[in-house]
Amino acid sequence: MQTGLPMAGLSALIGPLGLAAPADRATLRQQLVPWALRSGRAAGPLLAVRFEEEFKTPLAELRARLRLEPAPGDVWGGVGSGGGSVVH
Repeated sequence: MQTGLPMAGLSALIGPLGLAAPADRATLRQQLVPWALRSGRAAGPLLAVRFEEEFKTPLAELRARLRLEPAPGDVWGGVGSGGGSVVH
């Protein structure tokens, strides 16, 4: 949403419609949406970050510099907690 373009908002509104399970929608509404809004407001501008130049930067250092809050842990099998298959 940092660009202010309507496409990001539309994607955020329409994307969750694909979640069939009520528990998934509740997780999205109760945990992930508040985290995303809080993180988006706090983060610095990310469009100009050259992430390919940051591959060797320790993740904690990069998060601190860009003011990025880690995703809530143990959501959908550990994504954001270090327990899933997503590279952190």
